[in-house]
Amino acid sequence: MASRYYNPRLAQVVGAAQSTPYVSLTPAIERGQMAFERGQARKLKQQALELEKKKLEAEAFKNEQKRIDDVLYTVFKNKEAASNKIDYAPTQIKGLTATLLDTATKNYGKIEALIKDGKISRGEALTLQDEQVNNLIKKANGLLDNYDELIENIDSLEASSINSSQDLKLSRKLIAGEYIINMGPDGEYYADIIDDDNKTIINSVPLSELNKPNYIPVDTETFAATVNTLNTAMEKAAKAGKNEDIAGMEIDNALRNLKFTPEQTLSIAFDYLGKEMPEYVDRSKYLDKNGDIDINKFKGTIDADGDGNFGEDEDLLAWTRGQLKEIALKSYNTYYGLYKKDLDPDEIKLTPTQRLKQKETKERIDSVKKALPNLSLPKNNKGNINIDSSVFSRELAKYNLIPDIAGSYTSENGIKIIKVKSNSTNDAMNISSDMPESEIKRIILQLSGATPEEAEQAYPIQQLPSPTPRDYSQYIKQ
Repeated sequence: MASRYYNPRLAQVVGAAQSTPYVSLTPAIERGQMAFERGQARKLKQQALELEKKKLEAEAFKNEQKRIDDVLYTVFKNKEAASNKIDYAPTQIKGLTATLLDTATKNYGKIEALIKDGKISRGEALTLQDEQVNNLIKKANGLLDNYDELIENIDSLEASSINSSQDLKLSRKLIAGEYIINMGPDGEYYADIIDDDNKTIINSVPLSELNKPNYIPVDTETFAATVNTLNTAMEKAAKAGKNEDIAGMEIDNALRNLKFTPEQTLSIAFDYLGKEMPEYVDRSKYLDKNGDIDINKFKGTIDADGDGNFGEDEDLLAWTRGQLKEIALKSYNTYYGLYKKDLDPDEIKLTPTQRLKQKETKERIDSVKKALPNLSLPKNNKGNINIDSSVFSRELAKYNLIPDIAGSYTSENGIKIIKVKSNSTNDAMNISSDMPESEIKRIILQLSGATPEEAEQAYPIQQLPSPTPRDYSQYIKQ
């Protein structure tokens, strides 16, 4: 019999609650898979990053090691270069460079000890090495290189007459090494020139500028290029039969393309016009009480643009162009006359420049002929010419000849032979140690521009007692 408390609806609800409900696992699995994949991706990415980091660190280490090796190589290379050059330096520079190299060596030893004791890393050692070793060696090389360039420049650059005697005095002291080396407040080295009387410093020149002359040089290159430009223009105008007005216009066009610094202008004024053409610049008007040229006196006379301001750069430039134009017009008139007058049939074929060269060659040959009787060549105990002797080189230098001592050689019969070149003609001929002086004189004449016939006429070939004529083929021009 059913309980009076039985309720069918309630029993249905309770039964439903006690039964196991159905749940789908598909969404959960998908979410788990996605989470797993994201984790794997992060892990792979992290591994890739770690691998790339290790590659970069390895590359950086490799580069650092190479830089260390390069610096080490540079240190020893620079030090070796400095050591090779130090013996040829003046006392002051030799002392300073020796100190720099010694300090660099000691510093290098200290750095190596710190590395060995594990107190610094290789990277830190490299920085110290750059600062305390290599920089000192570079400074030493810089001093030696600047000294070499100073001597080279001084030998090749003639001082302009516009320099004062004081300027030249300071320059001579630098060339002679009459200075002491001190470090300035900026940490750079200076050559301090000392006054002979009161022993005070009268001038300080940075060692980095020792290779620059401390005076204004004669600007030979600029002046020669200018004259060549104008001469070419004037010869061309004269040859074409152009009148003087047109020639003047062509000069103006040529001069517009020529630029001069104030120093070049002053060099042209006094080193060329004042010395060779005093009608253009009378040097005696511009001297001070010491006999030096007073540049301000000269500038004070020039106001080419008429603006009332004397001695400006544009005034000097205009003045220079004006003087050069006058000179060029005289050159034009000379060329014009040469082209128009009756000339020798052979001469008419030559340009004025070729005629000038021909004249110079004749003058050189005449000069050599006058000097040759005084030729005195050194001889050895066998009576042969000692072509390896410095006396032999100096004697030939009088005739602008250069013997190639390094290129000399000994023939099979023991005779030494040397090639001799002329700076005047660029010709070269061989001289042997067994040659008679008359034969050498003929060679000198030919190298100076004379023809073989002219040379033989001056110094005839003597007949040898041997029935076989002497073979001169080894002495022909090379």
